[in-house]
Amino acid sequence: MAQDIFSLTIGGQAGQGIKAAGLMLAKIATRLGKDVYTYSEYPSLIKGGHNLTQVSISKEEVTAPRKTNEFWIALDQNTLNVHLPEFKDGCEIIIDEEKNMIFLKLIKKASLIPFLWANWPRRRRITDHE
Repeated sequence: MAQDIFSLTIGGQAGQGIKAAGLMLAKIATRLGKDVYTYSEYPSLIKGGHNLTQVSISKEEVTAPRKTNEFWIALDQNTLNVHLPEFKDGCEIIIDEEKNMIFLKLIKKASLIPFLWANWPRRRRITDHE
């Protein structure tokens, strides 16, 4: 019997909050009563490198990471280049529009969703003087 599993992967440079974003999504899904499996991949470098976190969510038990994913958040070009075989046909990919990513190798049928991270609202510290 095939399991109904939703799988999301976030990829980007070290320091962009890849693991934190994945853990936050996993926590939300767990609180909604879903079973969650998280998988993080990062190089053993002192600084920098490519990081990846996969979150698999299901009503039933999830026991291993997925080979392909339905949804991606690609914060850098390396996510597209390195993980091309893991893009499922018909997957959704959120990309950083500002980075001018190259999609020459992306031959699978995927929906690209450009997002301009620079316009994302930033938290502002409120002081007593305002």
